Amino acid sequence: MRGVSALHFGVLESTNKTLRELIDRGEELNNMFCVTASYQESGRGQYGNSWESERGKNLLASILYKPMPEIDVAQQFYVSMAVSEGVCLAIQLLTEGRVKAEVKWPNDIYVGDKKLCGILIENLLFGRNIRKSIIGVGLNVNQVEFRSDAPNPVSLSQICEGAEFSMTDVKEAVRGAISVMLMRLDSGQHERLREDYKSLLYWGDGELHPFSDSEGEFKAKIVDVLEDGHLVLEDEGGQTRRYLFKEVSFEIPAAR
Repeated sequence: MRGVSALHFGVLESTNKTLRELIDRGEELNNMFCVTASYQESGRGQYGNSWESERGKNLLASILYKPMPEIDVAQQFYVSMAVSEGVCLAIQLLTEGRVKAEVKWPNDIYVGDKKLCGILIENLLFGRNIRKSIIGVGLNVNQVEFRSDAPNPVSLSQICEGAEFSMTDVKEAVRGAISVMLMRLDSGQHERLREDYKSLLYWGDGELHPFSDSEGEFKAKIVDVLEDGHLVLEDEGGQTRRYLFKEVSFEIPAAR
């Protein structure tokens, strides 16, 4: 694969799976090497959720990241922060600033109360260090009808009043913007990444919003996201609550 920066397929089981297979075969892949597909037969989101995508209408991509230097596993959430910020930047560029994307913790990309993009990151470890990351991005682009029971999907085309986006332009914008943010991570700009990430948070407005955990529903405001990925909330009674992934749910209003 030397000299090749991207591969596109008509149909794949999963772009993440294909990129992992290339790595496992020992292919010599450049940093930010990208695998895309027009259609995925087994696309996955976070925590095993499926990802609906009409053939040829959306960006289905997996990008290889080689940290320089390698990243301690305890700081792996910085990869998620950088990628989330990169996708938000790409959306801003593609829509010429008309669309403000936000990050629903930990790394779903929302516009308003609707989900525009899902991100799935698989880190490949050597000891305690991340040697490579496979960054899966599913961005709804030109699809205008969603048939699955996903509660709140939306596409760039729907947001932008039926505009049609070039998939080539979308791919390059997303890969380029993610690359910019990962270069910040490589250069040690951890605090800048975390502050920028917090500024992009969905429901990060300091107001009370509905959440639920194993004990039931409650209202709280987001007060912080720690470098290890913990979400820190303050509830109505002033109590601080800390959560890892899947320990708390956002009770988002039904899509209108």
